[in-house]
Amino acid sequence: MPFETAEAAMWRLVQRYTGRAGYKRGVKAEGLAMNPPVIDCSGWVSLLLMQAMQEENRAADSAVFAADDIKAMQS
Repeated sequence: MPFETAEAAMWRLVQRYTGRAGYKRGVKAEGLAMNPPVIDCSGWVSLLLMQAMQEENRAADSAVFAADDIKAMQS
């Protein structure tokens, strides 16, 4: 099944931060390093997509997604 590694990568993030991270407007993925961890909605979506794209590249051992495309996900 294509992209199952992407799904697994995103699910690991959900499991890691569910119940631990809060919402803070304007804070992107760097907010997850705060105590307590915080992130905003677009930061969360960006993090999920970047992680999934990177994982698919690793699994395929090639560039399924170009580095510039992954970087474009940073909000």
